[in-house]
Amino acid sequence: MRFFLNILFLLLFLSNYSTESQEIQITETTTTEEVAFIPQNFSDREQVIHTIKYYDNNVVITDSTANSLSSAAMSLVDSTIKYDGSFYKMDYPMGDVPDSIGVCTDVIIRAYRKIEIDLQQLIHEDIVKSISENGGYRVIKPDPCIDHRRVPNIQTFMERNGTSLSTLPNPHNYLPGDIVTWKMGYYEELNHIGIVVNKKSDRYPFQYQVMHNIGGGQVIEDCLFSWTISGHYRY
Repeated sequence: MRFFLNILFLLLFLSNYSTESQEIQITETTTTEEVAFIPQNFSDREQVIHTIKYYDNNVVITDSTANSLSSAAMSLVDSTIKYDGSFYKMDYPMGDVPDSIGVCTDVIIRAYRKIEIDLQQLIHEDIVKSISENGGYRVIKPDPCIDHRRVPNIQTFMERNGTSLSTLPNPHNYLPGDIVTWKMGYYEELNHIGIVVNKKSDRYPFQYQVMHNIGGGQVIEDCLFSWTISGHYRY
């Protein structure tokens, strides 16, 4: 009798173990990462800034600011822009170099201007404010004609006022509207910056392309991981 009871307990144990294993497997394949708070009230839901959903490893993002910035950046495409980082005396605020020229930072400034955000003014004001705070800007004397056109200054502004994100080369982390900075050159002594835009890579299905200017005009290219990423921000 004891022998049959032992067999029965063994069968029950194996049955429970099999069921638990199936449940674990199902959980692993269906669990999604909760990355944003989504209000239950529909009117509030429309005001959510970042709402990210995962469907079978595809990322769908609805973000009013990010989508607007991505669209603004894509509207700047112009391969005839001459690369020119010379100092120009300009208006303040809302100053800019001539339309026919620009560098990588001008892409960022011009894209944000299209959504009514003037980084020239914001960065200048933040530099002035940071002088008494030791805020990290490498600026001796603030100059609104040039400070916003330097990659390290945009990085510092983003770190102080935006959201700093992972710089690991995971394409799922880089979404339209994100600002990315790179280190380039043999000794990684050169800085570069661009905007991730809502155009998928031709080579990698989960990766977006970048709007930037590296000397060939303001263009969209599939170059997100072409250089060492030094910064990744949302603002």
